[in-house]
This record gives sequence, C-alpha cells and structure tokens, in this order.
Amino acid sequence: MKNEFLERLKDFFAKNEGEDKVYATSDGNLFRAKHYAESWASGLKDKAVTTYYKAIVEKFGDKLADTPGEADPANGDKKPADNTDPASTENADKSKPADNTGEADGDKDKSEKSADDERAALVKRYIELYDSKPSNFMKTENIAAKIAEKEAELKAAEKASK
Repeated sequence: MKNEFLERLKDFFAKNEGEDKVYATSDGNLFRAKHYAESWASGLKDKAVTTYYKAIVEKFGDKLADTPGEADPANGDKKPADNTDPASTENADKSKPADNTGEADGDKDKSEKSADDERAALVKRYIELYDSKPSNFMKTENIAAKIAEKEAELKAAEKASK
C-alpha cells in the first residue's frame, strides 16, 4: 500500500509539472491547495493533512514511504513527526498509526475502518436512489433509514404499476 501511495505521488508530480508540493489527507486523496485538503479532511475521522514536496519524493521516495513526518525542501530531508500537538494538521504520515499503545487500538482502528466502509457504501446507495449526496452531518443510521424508506417506496410503486 505504501508503494501504491508513492506511485500516486510520483504520478501526480509527473502530470502536474508546475506543482512543487501536494497535500494528502488521511484517506489518501491528493490536493494542490492546502485549504481544499483541510476542507476534505474536516469530514474525516482523522483530520490530519500531510504535505509532500516534489524534490523529496523524487530524491527520497523509497524512504519517504516508510518515514512519518512532513518533508522540508529547505534542508532536503524529512522533519520528524511531532504527534504531541493534536491541533497540528500537517505533521503525521497516515500510513502509520500515531499511537502504538497495544492491540486494543488496532481492533478499534479495524472497527472504525469497517464503519467508514459501511458509511461509504451507504452514501453510494443513497446517491443512486436520490441523485444527491447526503448531508455530512447526517448520521449513518439516518442514511440507512432513508435508503430503506426510499427502497420501500420504490417497491410499492413497482407493485402498484403491475
């Protein structure tokens, strides 16, 4: 997975030759503008945004995938990750967990990912039914209820047409 992300970074810089840095959100999306990345990250559980510089990706790409922290083009190296400041949004590589306190956290991460996957599937189905995205503030349970309501409505309409 780290290699896939590294390839995506390299592809981004190859396609966007005028860009010298890219902002990545914890879900792996890449953005040219920091404010877009921060806006996108606001809807994620992990709101961190990591900055990657073209020179660093090209020169230290293999090490970059394994090293957390933000690239610093001024000294040609990586800044160490400082995970002590929760308000900071640019300091952690999301390919590694920020806190390695034990297996319980690993189980929690898996359940959070499955909850995120479930929500993504529900959002996709909601869009298919309503031709619009649900509000970001809508709870997953409410999305599921709206989907069930619409599907029941469609089944009733189908039975009525027969």
